[in-house]
Amino acid sequence: MRTSIMGVHQFWDTEKVIENAVTMCTVTHHDQRCEASAVAVSVAISLMLQRKYYDGNHFNVTDIIQESFKCACSRLSGPRIHENKEELKTYMFCQDIAELQLAERDSIGYTFKCVGAGFWALKQDNFRQAIQTVVMNAGDADTNGAVAGALLGCKLGGTSLPDTWLSGLLHKTWLDKKVDRKIDIGPITKYGYLTIDKGSPDLEAELNISGDLTIGSEFLQLKCLCTPNKNVLNTLPIFIEYEHDELSDNFISIVNFFPAYFDKEPFLLSGGSCLSGRVVLTNPTSKNTSGEFEVIITYNIVTCKDDKNYRCRLSYIDTASVTNVVVSQSERLIIKGTPNKPDNIPSRSPDSKIFPGDNVTLICSDNRTNEVTKESP
Repeated sequence: MRTSIMGVHQFWDTEKVIENAVTMCTVTHHDQRCEASAVAVSVAISLMLQRKYYDGNHFNVTDIIQESFKCACSRLSGPRIHENKEELKTYMFCQDIAELQLAERDSIGYTFKCVGAGFWALKQDNFRQAIQTVVMNAGDADTNGAVAGALLGCKLGGTSLPDTWLSGLLHKTWLDKKVDRKIDIGPITKYGYLTIDKGSPDLEAELNISGDLTIGSEFLQLKCLCTPNKNVLNTLPIFIEYEHDELSDNFISIVNFFPAYFDKEPFLLSGGSCLSGRVVLTNPTSKNTSGEFEVIITYNIVTCKDDKNYRCRLSYIDTASVTNVVVSQSERLIIKGTPNKPDNIPSRSPDSKIFPGDNVTLICSDNRTNEVTKESP
């Protein structure tokens, strides 16, 4: 039940998360199934903090569980490896909490049951209902509830916690001091993932737009150039976003890029799904986080008009293990249509003579737009 915090410490490095979880676990629980359980929970939390399977609005919980399961299985070995893997899979991918039999007399406190409760909760969307359900299923209810709360709380964020549970918490002042102390040493805040924003960041980001800005163009690039200094330890996923509402400064992410050490391909988020099949996405190629790097959206063909502000946003871990957010200046992307040239421009003489002071109405039309009328004196 205490392993969850290992998913926060050095969350950007999955191998370190695994190492730390195992080290903490084996102090009191040396069974390899306990190690696998600690790794599964810690890795799931680290993946959510990395936003590795996040589309800008929701987490892909199935992918989080799949990778966590794979990492957990790396701790299983010996003659019962196949049975243990299958059992762990049954618990982690369970859809009906009743199947976990949390109150089963002979196995209350079994490590895989606790893992099952936690990952069942991760699939839910209402914090209060999920935790109440886990606890009311009895068994090792405090441990099951702690792991379930850690996983679902990480997914939904601190603002999802019921106010009545927070305000009425026993020893709340003492606990808040502990939480604040952890926040002070990084790398997250109470109610968000990556929200510490320095006034003078150690990393600069710049968005550049180049190419032919007309419909039908076969070359257009949006390039985010990132320049870190020596205080940057690691960079985290990079997003390119467009401004959805200029009045509220609301930006929507369209692409998720990853530093090279993630070994993960970039992908379009739900906000950029209209670009599917029409762009090529390029991650940074160097695993050296101390040098300049860039991410690129390259259009195969431009098919739509556009008139929006775009920017890039990313986070990095500095040498003090503090997480910082950097946002580039916005750049306006204006894509215009290319009008068809007429085959000819007809001329016509007026039906009657025109004298000074007469009103003349000129009517122009084509096959693309509505008729335009202009009256001249």
